[in-house]
Amino acid sequence: MQSNKIFMYEIRRMLFSREYLLLTLALLAYSLFLIRSRVLFGTGYTAPFSLWTFADYVSSTMVLALILLVAMCSKLFTETEMQASSILRSTPTSYGVYRSLRLASITLLYMVSVGLSAGACYVYYVSVFGETSWLPLARVWGLLVVPSSVFVLGITLIAGTYSWGWIQLVLAGLLSLEIFRIPLPEIFDIRGASLLSALQSSDQPFAMTASFVLGRCLISGVGVALVVLSFRRTMGQAVE
Repeated sequence: MQSNKIFMYEIRRMLFSREYLLLTLALLAYSLFLIRSRVLFGTGYTAPFSLWTFADYVSSTMVLALILLVAMCSKLFTETEMQASSILRSTPTSYGVYRSLRLASITLLYMVSVGLSAGACYVYYVSVFGETSWLPLARVWGLLVVPSSVFVLGITLIAGTYSWGWIQLVLAGLLSLEIFRIPLPEIFDIRGASLLSALQSSDQPFAMTASFVLGRCLISGVGVALVVLSFRRTMGQAVE
């Protein structure tokens, strides 16, 4: 019961934070812009409701979504938060539960935000084209969003265990990727844009290359390892 109260409190605190609200609104506004300017015309002369177009849409929103995730995680490492957490560090087990609940609240609200972005495109498909098939879209969305999010989550959490300033470097790196459109190798592409390099003609069936799928598995594994490592470092700091 106590854990439920803490979890709901963290949900409310994050939900009504300025960073979360502004970045979520920015993500949704950018999503609507993409729907009207890119999805409408299709990607590579494919249909607007093709999986190629949807994958392009999701990858185009990926960096902004990851910036939202980093901003949410950064609140775990502010000076105020660290001072409040120091009270719980006298009981490592309680602190571990508290930390897990905070991460769970961040994960839930983040998935709500990126889900709304994907949902906006789906609503467009249904209302304009009558396309109601959602499972193929969900599969593409999951393969693009989840591995990148886990990877960036891990990097952000491990960076925060060293210094809050390192989190700013993570943000700067994401902004550089978006502003300068820095290409990434297919096996390590957190944007997922390299998936579209396989598109050669408008009638080509949607397919993911083996190297792209391998890359998603790789960054997922690295992300999970970094999350676990960050948790261990945090708990180690708690008992010092």
